[in-house]
Order: sequence, then structure tokens, then C-alpha cells
Amino acid sequence: RDHELSLQAEKLFGELASRLATVEVDCERAAMMAEPLARSADMSPEELNPSEVRETKDALRGARATLAPTLRLIAGRIAGLKGVVREKMMDLQSRAEASQALIDKAQRSVDEAESRVAAMPIVKHAAERIANVNEMLQRMRETEAPFLMGLETMPPVEAAEVLSRMDRASSSAQAALAESAKYVAVK
Repeated sequence: RDHELSLQAEKLFGELASRLATVEVDCERAAMMAEPLARSADMSPEELNPSEVRETKDALRGARATLAPTLRLIAGRIAGLKGVVREKMMDLQSRAEASQALIDKAQRSVDEAESRVAAMPIVKHAAERIANVNEMLQRMRETEAPFLMGLETMPPVEAAEVLSRMDRASSSAQAALAESAKYVAVK
């Protein structure tokens, strides 16, 4: 009876080892796909390609989908085993857990890359709006030029015109600043 159980356990070990080897290859492939994304996210996030992020995410999803049931199956079978076969199954379990850790690390890299890809257009628009605010502020400074040059004795009509231009430039700068601040706060 014990001999039959031992033979069944050996057969199960062989099947699980073969299945785990295939899963490990999938995990390694997905992790290798994630490595360039992690480097690009750190070095030059603008070079991240959304399709590469999506492909890597799909590969990780597939690896995780095959790894999880394999890990549960191995963990469930260990309880009833003894001796050498139990040790072999424990080794399989540790390999599966190492693959899980590899997948988890790759998933974090992909999540970071995905957030950066999503944030790039937002950052670009925010930078454009801030540049617009800077232009408006420069125009506002230019309208103040007559007063900064010491032209304090200006004809009233000309002074009213200069003050009107200053007021319009100030309003435009405030509107651009409020719009940019709102955009940044919302995004």
C-alpha cells in the first residue's frame, strides 16, 4: 500500500515538475519583458510605449493565471506526503514561490510604467499651460515699463490707456494662472 502511494506521489511529482517548468518559463519571459520598461521609466519616461506596456501586462496576467493554480496544487499535495517525495514537493513549492516573487516585482515595474505613460500627456499639458502663464506675466511686466522707466508725468489720456493695458494684462495673467492651477489640481 505504501509502495503504491509512493509511486503515485512520484508520478504526481513528475507531472507537477513538468507543469511548473512551463510556468517558470512563462514567468521568466514576462519578467524579461518588464525589465526594459523599468529602465525606460527610470531613465526616459517619454520613450515608454503604451503598446509594450500593454503586451507586458498581458504576459504577466497569463503567467500569473498559470502560476496561481499550480502553486495551490503543489501546496495542497504536500500535506499528505512523507519522506523524499515531500522534500521534492517542498522544493517545487519554493521554486513556484520564487516565480511568484519574480512576477510580483515585474508587476510593480509594469504598474509604474503604466502610470508614467498615463501621466505623460497630463504633464505635457500642464507644462504648456505654465509656459502660457509665464508669457502672460511677461506681457504684464512689459505694460508696466512706462512706470518703471520713471515716466511719472504722463498726459492723463496716455496714463489712462497704459493703466487700462496693465489692467487687461493683469486680468489675462490671473485668468491663465487660475486656469493652470485648476488644471493641475484636477489632474
